[in-house]
Amino acid sequence: TSEEKGFEVLDNYVLGEPENIWSKLGSEPVLRTQVLALAASGYAESIDDVLAFISRTFYGFQNESWTLETKINEITSLLRDEGLLNGSSDDFEASPFGEKVSELYIDPLSAIKMRSGILNMQKPSYKVTTFSFLHLICNTPDMRNLFIKQKEGAELFTFVTDHEDQILADLPQTDAEWDLLLMEIKTAKVLNYWINELSAEKMYDSYGVGPGDLLNLTSTSEWLLNALKSILDLFSWFEESKQVSDLVLRVKTGSKEELLDLVKLKGVGRVRARALYAKGYTSLSALAKVNEQIISKIPGFGAILAKSILDQVRGKVPLPSKGAIDAFSELSSLISKEQTTLDEWLSKSDS
Repeated sequence: TSEEKGFEVLDNYVLGEPENIWSKLGSEPVLRTQVLALAASGYAESIDDVLAFISRTFYGFQNESWTLETKINEITSLLRDEGLLNGSSDDFEASPFGEKVSELYIDPLSAIKMRSGILNMQKPSYKVTTFSFLHLICNTPDMRNLFIKQKEGAELFTFVTDHEDQILADLPQTDAEWDLLLMEIKTAKVLNYWINELSAEKMYDSYGVGPGDLLNLTSTSEWLLNALKSILDLFSWFEESKQVSDLVLRVKTGSKEELLDLVKLKGVGRVRARALYAKGYTSLSALAKVNEQIISKIPGFGAILAKSILDQVRGKVPLPSKGAIDAFSELSSLISKEQTTLDEWLSKSDS
């Protein structure tokens, strides 16, 4: 009965024993990021400064001082060995690489893996493709890779052996590492199918990836690809940086490379861009020569959208700088408006 359920809720959630909570700094990726941030911001000038800061946190309250010191020393050694920190053990200063990684707010280990992949690109044994970049971001601890089904293992293993020259990460040595690699490969393949315009319905039927999972996956991928682009720029790999920049837009819109110009238009996603392309309007210059009425008669378009598109391609209004507006930007706009409203209400309450 509802009364019994009420007593159950009361016993479990009101009168029950409180659950333990743990500091997020107990997660090594978070702690690595924080230690690097202390160096990059100049807040800490020595390991002693880092220990003093961490010891005042909830994580410091939950752990013995020797545990903190051991963890901090291990992380500092890693950051120094990998060139994110400058100088000797007496110094605590972020290198240009370390400063960039801290600005990107990614796990330093993700940046280390990206740099390793970038260095492997120089070797003649590697063939750099779009899949190479997709797998490189899936090889980082910041990516939540998809689980593999038992029946998928053999096919994914065969894919690795057939495309080994496109995988910029070092191949694993243990069975556990192989399991992780196959998860990375599956995730990179799903992303590759997405940017080659496989429908969300087909993605779910073939790979069990639902719309929500796909949304999370593409959002994380955009973030990590932008981070990879920044690191490529830092090391002056500008041609590859341009390729990754295009890949960001492809992941954002789920479109092939041939649609990149069209999906930059406001109000045009991959479906409408493909409709325009199929009619022979394969570039912005081709669109600029078309009559507004012709565009409005294409299925999925109308007079208002046709006018908006032609105004953009003819320079009457500026093109969006980051491609077609999607769910993320609309959500961000709504959140921003709500936050502004809340801030205004709080300021009135204070006065």
